Amino acid sequence: MQYTVLSKTGSTRGTAYGMSNKIVAHAGKTHVVWLDQIHKTYLATYDHKAKTWGNAVFVGDGDDNHAGAAMTMDSKGYLYLAFGPHHNPMQHAVSANPNDASEWRVLAPFGGVNATYPSLVCDAGDVLHACYRGAYERERPWGVFYQRRAVDGDWTVPVKLVDPQGPPAYVHVENGIHIAGEVLYLSFHLSRGTVDNPADTKGRGFGIMRSRDGGETWETVAGEALELPATPESPCVIEYDDGNDVRIGNVVAARDAVFFSLNRREAEVDETFLYRWRGEKWEAVSFMPLAESVFGPCAMSDRCVLSAAKDGALYAAGVVCQRGGHWADPTNAIVLFISRDGGDTWQAHRVSPEDQTVSDWLPSLERCATADNKIEIPQLLYTHGEIGEGCSPDIDTEIRHVFLDEIAQRGGRARSLMA
Repeated sequence: MQYTVLSKTGSTRGTAYGMSNKIVAHAGKTHVVWLDQIHKTYLATYDHKAKTWGNAVFVGDGDDNHAGAAMTMDSKGYLYLAFGPHHNPMQHAVSANPNDASEWRVLAPFGGVNATYPSLVCDAGDVLHACYRGAYERERPWGVFYQRRAVDGDWTVPVKLVDPQGPPAYVHVENGIHIAGEVLYLSFHLSRGTVDNPADTKGRGFGIMRSRDGGETWETVAGEALELPATPESPCVIEYDDGNDVRIGNVVAARDAVFFSLNRREAEVDETFLYRWRGEKWEAVSFMPLAESVFGPCAMSDRCVLSAAKDGALYAAGVVCQRGGHWADPTNAIVLFISRDGGDTWQAHRVSPEDQTVSDWLPSLERCATADNKIEIPQLLYTHGEIGEGCSPDIDTEIRHVFLDEIAQRGGRARSLMA
């Protein structure tokens, strides 16, 4: 599959993480953000009429390879970024001109003193909504926090949406916020350390919540009101067990249904599942048979990132590797799943070239980060390169961009996954 290398000096987490939208297409341009070596935020713009990429533009520096940005756009075409921290205030910037990523204006930071992993969307009233892992101060365990602001106003005070509870140990919480019309959705998992092993990174639980009043109140997808912060016992938590080892992907809504993916790591072979809600219960089915129809026997080493096009087509970009492999495996390759019937049937396609020596991973699909879904066929970013050690390895990677039009327009038999 043809790709464009946007940078040969990308960070080891150049297109991470899955909760953060990194591609915005509008009025003949595509704007793409990534993390360059080691923790510098850069953007580039593609002119669809001229069919050319502009020069990369430096926006700001972050803490380490966890500094990746989330991007959205308001109704006037101004671009917004949240980026930079690993347990520090969230940096914030706006483009100086509409639909133009060549110049940026730095805004006041938000997120308190302990933020990481931003997700950012803009609603029809030009209100920005942000989620991140954070804390009120430096307390642990960390939680999922939420703030919002009108584009011409100030951020609200941080609200803790999810509290994993437990000892003052490491916590990883997915916090993928999504907007569909006037509804906000949030996916989250709970990776909670233990007293015996404070650095335990197993995801023990996962869930989905939504807000139908602009973030004032939150509820389950069935409409049951939530008392905040949600905890492992809250009704929005789909599953919680100390024996679990899971990672959830971002949530999307399309065709009167809600979707997310879940990577399960409890068994001998890592496997990713698609979850769907159509008003009564969560249905779950594995992507593994579809992946193996393209790659042969394999493992799925990470969750998928999802995107819903404006015509309702669903796209899921995942990562497969050899059996026995795991996250950041050198045999990682990018797979794309496409459904045009609300998730009943899917096609599978290999996206990255065949190379089992260097990892192709951390896919990021263009997704709806505004109230008006303009996505015809989503575009894709991924990182080609080594994982490195620690948070600041001095290793260059390639940042690759892919137009998915050719794959999306292919024929081929769609395979049933849902009963």
